[in-house]
Amino acid sequence: GEAAELRDMVKTLLEDRQELRQQVGDLTQNMKVLMDDFERKEGGIDRTLIKREGYAGGSQARLAFRPKGNMIQPAHVSEMGHEALAHLAMQGNHCAHRERLLREIMDVDNCTWEEAHVVLAKMDQYEEQFYWLESMPYRLGITGGFLAAFGSYVMVFSKPVAAWYAVNIVNEDLPVNLADLTINQVGTWTWAWMEPMIGTASFILLCAQFGRSQLAKMNMKPYTEYLLHFRADRVAKRFPAYDRSMVRAWAKHVPPVKWNFFPDYSRNRSLRGPSSGL
Repeated sequence: GEAAELRDMVKTLLEDRQELRQQVGDLTQNMKVLMDDFERKEGGIDRTLIKREGYAGGSQARLAFRPKGNMIQPAHVSEMGHEALAHLAMQGNHCAHRERLLREIMDVDNCTWEEAHVVLAKMDQYEEQFYWLESMPYRLGITGGFLAAFGSYVMVFSKPVAAWYAVNIVNEDLPVNLADLTINQVGTWTWAWMEPMIGTASFILLCAQFGRSQLAKMNMKPYTEYLLHFRADRVAKRFPAYDRSMVRAWAKHVPPVKWNFFPDYSRNRSLRGPSSGL
């Protein structure tokens, strides 16, 4: 009886040992699959180095090694892992902010990457409702700057404009030999009243630039920063289901402007969005 019980016990132990070995083998295989998937999501680069053939050694030993040839590098931010994408977003990359928000939409709405773009397009449309009003100061500044540059040149060197301005604004007598004056001579004549205006305007701009630099040292937000924060807060309030920090990081961005001064909205691009710089 005791021998039979002993045999049964040994048989049970052998079966348990076989089952344990099978479980260890399955665990090892699963860990290998998990590590391969981790390396692929973190950039897909096999970081194992191989020694270069024919290298004889020396002080620059790092030149003896090269990456292996089986490399699958990410060509777009959508192919990067979460951690690498977060690091890129912390550096202020807008494409990384966009991709992180897409993944947040996928997680919250339980949808695919392609379907998340529909929600992102709605968010972009809501964000840009007041684009033309928000960008109006910049457009007025650009237009005024070009007009001022062209007008100053005309008022200094254009003989007809200078003659009209001298008679009607400055109340100055015209030179006797006005018709014979060259462009440079006209500039010398008009500089008597143009120099104070141009010099004062330049000094005003210099003082404004100095004042802005002092505001920046005090960590005070200029108009652009206030505008970006306003846009971010408005979008985050409108879409509270998604992570507020991700929404605000994505919304702190003004769309680029094309050659015709019209904005290139993100929703009008392909699924991959703007160039990620990779």
